[in-house]
Amino acid sequence: LVLLLALVSPAAAYREPAVCGTDPEAWRAELALSRKSRKQRARLTGSVRRHRLIAAPSRALPTAAVGNIAIIEGTPDVVARVNPFDLAGRAIRFTPTDGGANAYRVELSSELVDQQAAMAGTAIDNMGDDDTRLLQLPFSFPFYGRTYRQIYINSDGNLTFGQPDVATSERSLGRAVSGPPRIAPLFADLDPTKARQGIRVLVESTQLTVTWLEVPEFREVGVGPHQTFQVRLYKNGQIEFAYGATSPSSAVVGIAPGNRSRSTTVVSFSEGVSGTLSGAILERFTSIQEIDLVELAQRFYASHDDAYDYLVVFNDLGVPAGTNALAYEITVRNHRRGIGQEVYDAGQEFGSPRRLQAILNMGPLSQYPDQPYAVVEGRFVSGDTPLTLLAHEAGHLFLAYVSVADPLQPTRRPMLGRQNAHWSFNFNSEASFLEGNEICDRQLTPASCPSLPTFGRFVTTATVQRYSALDQYLMGVRSPSEVSPTFLVENSGISPSRPPQVGVGLNGERWDIRVEDLIQAEGLRIPDHTVEQHRFRFAFILVVPEGESPRPEAVAKVDRFRQAFETFFHERTEGRAWAETSLAHGLHLSLFPAAGVLRGQGAPAYVVLDRPAQKDLVVNLSPAFGYVEIPSSVVIPAGARAASFVVTGRQPGVDEVVATIAEGAYMTARAKIQVAELSDLQVNLVAGATALRQLAPDQYEITIPQGTEEVALELRDRNRLPYSGVAARLQLATDSGSVVATTTSDTNGNLRFFLPSRSARASSGMLRLQAAAQVPLPALAAGGFVNAASFRGPVTPGSLASLFGTNLSGGATAVAERLPLPTRLADVEVWLGERKLPLLYVSDSQINLYVPEDVPLGQARLQVFTRYGPSVSMEVTVEPYSPGIFLVSTDGEGAVTVTQTGLPTSLRPARPGEWVEIYGTGLGPVEPDDVFGVLRTTATPTVILAGRHLTPTFSGLAPNFEGLYQVNVQVPPDLPAGRWPLQIVVNGLASNQVYIHVGQ
Repeated sequence: LVLLLALVSPAAAYREPAVCGTDPEAWRAELALSRKSRKQRARLTGSVRRHRLIAAPSRALPTAAVGNIAIIEGTPDVVARVNPFDLAGRAIRFTPTDGGANAYRVELSSELVDQQAAMAGTAIDNMGDDDTRLLQLPFSFPFYGRTYRQIYINSDGNLTFGQPDVATSERSLGRAVSGPPRIAPLFADLDPTKARQGIRVLVESTQLTVTWLEVPEFREVGVGPHQTFQVRLYKNGQIEFAYGATSPSSAVVGIAPGNRSRSTTVVSFSEGVSGTLSGAILERFTSIQEIDLVELAQRFYASHDDAYDYLVVFNDLGVPAGTNALAYEITVRNHRRGIGQEVYDAGQEFGSPRRLQAILNMGPLSQYPDQPYAVVEGRFVSGDTPLTLLAHEAGHLFLAYVSVADPLQPTRRPMLGRQNAHWSFNFNSEASFLEGNEICDRQLTPASCPSLPTFGRFVTTATVQRYSALDQYLMGVRSPSEVSPTFLVENSGISPSRPPQVGVGLNGERWDIRVEDLIQAEGLRIPDHTVEQHRFRFAFILVVPEGESPRPEAVAKVDRFRQAFETFFHERTEGRAWAETSLAHGLHLSLFPAAGVLRGQGAPAYVVLDRPAQKDLVVNLSPAFGYVEIPSSVVIPAGARAASFVVTGRQPGVDEVVATIAEGAYMTARAKIQVAELSDLQVNLVAGATALRQLAPDQYEITIPQGTEEVALELRDRNRLPYSGVAARLQLATDSGSVVATTTSDTNGNLRFFLPSRSARASSGMLRLQAAAQVPLPALAAGGFVNAASFRGPVTPGSLASLFGTNLSGGATAVAERLPLPTRLADVEVWLGERKLPLLYVSDSQINLYVPEDVPLGQARLQVFTRYGPSVSMEVTVEPYSPGIFLVSTDGEGAVTVTQTGLPTSLRPARPGEWVEIYGTGLGPVEPDDVFGVLRTTATPTVILAGRHLTPTFSGLAPNFEGLYQVNVQVPPDLPAGRWPLQIVVNGLASNQVYIHVGQ
């Protein structure tokens, strides 16, 4: 009887219990909301006083740890993020940039809801909660490259094309993007059955106006806040949203082409949207207090290494994970193909340079029972426990985003349910943690099916028990040949978004599904099970009230979950995957997670620490199966971060390199290695070439547009693993003869050719691969870390410096184009002790950089990293003073200008009695001058001009550019005309000597 009522009752009668809030687009929303929150805090605290050469460091709020549980305080930065609706009384216009509306420009205005059009419209009678109406358009409406003559008006504040959307699941970015093509003036949970006026539609020959007049948000009890807004569609493709009294607690606003067919841009409409956008344009609003996972992750990495694939976050604050959500997952990085997810990397914004893949927001600790295997109250129907929910959220890194295709409805994904991120209730998921059910077919296997309930050909028999064989294939720990066929029940009448439940009978048609069908729809899973990562590291985090110590019982509860999860995860993957949950120092292999090497050849590799070694560290290396040859150990010197070694392929197959450090709490680093033949590799175009045709395993014909200066290619195998240390020779035919360029594939398997100018007229050539290359690792010149003005050592904090050597940039030449300066430029990084230095310019022979003002004095190790690997570290000295004056010519002309002219004295000689400005670096510490708003040096230098000792009127940092010092001094009135030597002396140390011109 309950089932029959569920089948015949309207959708409004059913509201899902607390569920997982995972949404494939959530990472974009998380970043957008965090950026907006950061801007709002900056406006409240005041703007930066002046431009900075480097990014300002965040306020130090280090995390603590109790055992293996990291503790983070719930400061306002971490907890108080909201994005309340701020468009009331305003309007948004989406103007197509062409006749097919393939892209849009966005404008914000103060236009009001057109009340006359609203009242002239026809009311939609009997529009229910989660209901829809199909409307014929009087004109062809262009939208993202297609035209439509029909449109669905959905009760939840949105219009769709091709099919309606009346699901009861979360109105999220993921649903907005992955469903049908959508226009969403206010995609929210609205209830027209309790509206004061309702939804009204005005159809005109060139315009459609749909108005939601005082339609409330849904509430289980009572009536929610009333919302008034309007959407106007014009024949030329223009779309307008207008808002009256509108204040939803949660909503998504914008337009989307549907089926995740294009990229998504998450915007802030109130702050303006620049440029032309061809994908989904959306903003998510929420007035609910949430954990800011971006801020939290950055806070975590301020005192923990980048040694984890997952961050698992519980809070002891009672802050929910989201509206009606127990927990959710955000994928931070995805390099996998064939799992229904796009490839992207947002790790840097979360504070992770290389490893973090996902964050699990498990919500408030109070919603879970004390014991890991006890049922969670909010999920008692499905039978979820803390461990099954942890497995569920961890599985979202890979699951469940794939489906076979429906030939009748191309945008439909029949295997999926809620948010297109969970298995459908009607799918036999073999009781997957990612929902669906284990479903028994009474017609085909009557003996194995229960007798109750008697209703239906099919019956659900188990829920949330395991990672199924299909799950394991998508996780990359099982081959497709090991996945048995399964099925789904079509036309059951039960919502695919319904949470799992045992003992539900279903009727409908059986749709058999093979893994081959899934591969045809989604493509092969890459990388496959042979080289995919099988061991994952989890950091468990507890957010506690600000200023309070963590409750011992709360820490103990999280630790029980942590310890039990290690065994549970391994068991429920049938021993194919491991979870490591201890906190540890980071040890990284450049080969991670997997890389390739040619049989009989060597490839460069290195181990690297997140922080410099406190003493010499021996890193033990071993191959698991003997397919590769590596040294038994390497040493990372005290003060350095990395050490290089060579991996040599012995015979074809897959090996695993394991790196360990016996002393100290360092993690074990692992990487899969594929040993292959040259014929197994494929060269792919990246940039600079228009065509590439393979002639032989080692030879390609390449077409290059005229004027090309750089050609970028990638060297991969069928699993897209990178192969480093492979030499390549590019020969081009030009009008003046042939041009040859050579390179070596780097640690990412990339080939970059920098072409000489005389190849500008080349259009085609030959590319040949060659093994046994000499890898161009960077090498530092002895004494080559110097003041950028004097080219002498030592360097000082707060100064500009130059570094000399060979292979310092892997062949690239690049200049920083904006402030703050990047700490990675053309794949080059320079580390001084624990600091990654901001870079101005990189080339193979010279790097110009900024030494931050807070770099400690004394001895430190300097090390350069390029796309080929690290240099050998070099010990350098940092002193408080090392004055230098910049040159403007090779004959010793100093960077000295006549005040108020901006001209060097070589162009406009200084007259006796005039003031000049001397530009240099390394003049030592500075302090603020509050009267003039400048930064003055703490030590006043002496200027020696033509042998005369002069006292400057100002010595400090030049405006808007840290590291550049300015000294103002008057030319003696009686100084004769001529070319005179000039020096600066600070604290007894003299700068290099330069020359200035003095006129009459």
